[in-house]
Amino acid sequence: MNKRFSTFQRRFGSARPGLQLIAVEDAAIPVTVVRADVLAQERKELPITEEFALRYVHSGVEHPSDIAAFLGLDVNHVLEAAAELLGEQYLRRRGGGDILELTPVGLEVVRNLAATKPILRQLPISFDRLTWTLANYPEHALIAKKDALEAGMTVLPADRNSRIGLDDVTAAEFNRLLKATTKERLQVLRIHKVAATKHRYLPVELLVYGDERTSELELAVCVDDELSAEHGIALERTRAVEQLGLKLEPSAARPLLEAELESQRAIVEVAGLPDAESEQNNEGAGAGAVDGQKHDPDRSGFTQAPVRSVSVFEHADLLADALDTVKARLLIISPWVKSAVITTDFIARLEMRLRANVAVTIAHGIGEDDRGSDESALRRLSNLSDRYENFTFVRLANTHAKILIADDQWVNTSFNWLSFRGDPDRTYRMEEGTLVSIPNRVQAEYEKYLAMIQEQGRKVAGPRKQPSNPVAKSAEAKPNAPLPKAPPAVAEPVPTPNRPVAKPTPPGAQPELPASKPRPAPAGSVPNPAQVANRKRRVHELARELGVSTREIIASCNEQGIFVKSASSVLEPAVVKKVRGFFANRKPGE
Repeated sequence: MNKRFSTFQRRFGSARPGLQLIAVEDAAIPVTVVRADVLAQERKELPITEEFALRYVHSGVEHPSDIAAFLGLDVNHVLEAAAELLGEQYLRRRGGGDILELTPVGLEVVRNLAATKPILRQLPISFDRLTWTLANYPEHALIAKKDALEAGMTVLPADRNSRIGLDDVTAAEFNRLLKATTKERLQVLRIHKVAATKHRYLPVELLVYGDERTSELELAVCVDDELSAEHGIALERTRAVEQLGLKLEPSAARPLLEAELESQRAIVEVAGLPDAESEQNNEGAGAGAVDGQKHDPDRSGFTQAPVRSVSVFEHADLLADALDTVKARLLIISPWVKSAVITTDFIARLEMRLRANVAVTIAHGIGEDDRGSDESALRRLSNLSDRYENFTFVRLANTHAKILIADDQWVNTSFNWLSFRGDPDRTYRMEEGTLVSIPNRVQAEYEKYLAMIQEQGRKVAGPRKQPSNPVAKSAEAKPNAPLPKAPPAVAEPVPTPNRPVAKPTPPGAQPELPASKPRPAPAGSVPNPAQVANRKRRVHELARELGVSTREIIASCNEQGIFVKSASSVLEPAVVKKVRGFFANRKPGE
């Protein structure tokens, strides 16, 4: 269950006073891995004044005033250093006077100091090009730009385009990072040369705040589940809103429902029944009811009231919930389709639903062509539909509808379900919608939209097989006959010469795969979901999949004796399996 947006809304929704959190985007910070040639030595425990006081006493300069004269310091500074050394029993007073001499312990310390010699070292370190400072980013947490773009991440701008030079890297900054990240007692004295070895990107979350009245936008960055003030300041300094082409415009008018449903929606708003955000803060509360309709406790993405409003930050979570939990049917209508939404993860999760015999229908299209959609996204969905009888993917002649139907839940909205990311204009709108969870109403809408799809729909690309949708079959067999009532579950599939019949799977059970060899996937299709499930995953990717925080995953790994450092750490397939099992068996409230 994915509650990512709601979690960020709860934690950081008020981080920008006067502004509302309107979007959470996957983003990537530009990072350069540099190799620094430095003059370094073993880090010394003694402060510099105490070190040289010991050295001078060993050399025969034994009075504090004489030591102060040699160092060019006020005598009080030397007296303070001498007092510390006396307390550590490195020095003692000769005959109880002001003359200092070394103790055996102090003599050993001086010999160790004399043996410490500076050496030339080459040290790799990360340089954050957004904040333009050295950073503690492990190299395994960084990804290539191609991978960031393929995952639909927003690539954040660098502070400047110049090369990283000696003026940008200081010994003090180097020592601060070395002290915090390594156990090696190394101190950098001087930096001789800095050379860039490769350019990489750090996955983060970009928080977009806005004010619809003034069209003002502000950005923030979450690194390892924590808001980074340094990156927020850097985004403001680099005018990232303008560089990324971000805009906030008034949203389209909310689609109105029938008068009866609108009145129920108004009753919920006036009565103040729990919304998505309050339910996140009080999970497990008793279910409310309106007109005798109750909330399904297994579908935590959809809240208690049978007709309620859906705010802007809920839409992405509702889509993610549908991909993870739908059991019988899924219908999505969106004018445009973008690659930033139809990612490999999206396709893999959708294919999991198809393997569980969920009837999936996706319709898109507005205008005479697909110039508002991405060709690669359309091709991926078309390839998937060619492999599954229970997946219908069509283009409509012209639709402004933005519909999501998942089992007995219907969301009617102005939110573009399949193109809310990846718009080159990068325009945000405070989209609002309505969620209806009255079964007979949802069934009527499902039949209506299936009829519209049957009337307007045409294949997207490639040969289309016999559709498994019962409504579509009936309409083809009897063109003039009225459309039958579409059942919520998938009908028995039709056998074909090239495909064995798959038995319907009861809700909650694992689908039974056919015994025969599966048909090879067409070129350009997505990998098998089993392969995706068994691959390595980063902590933040697995957290998004399981609907938990990265901190919870890191803590669970550490409890099992598996060391995990950060949200960008890569987990081996065996560890991913353990983590999934841990959270699958965890009881609510634990």
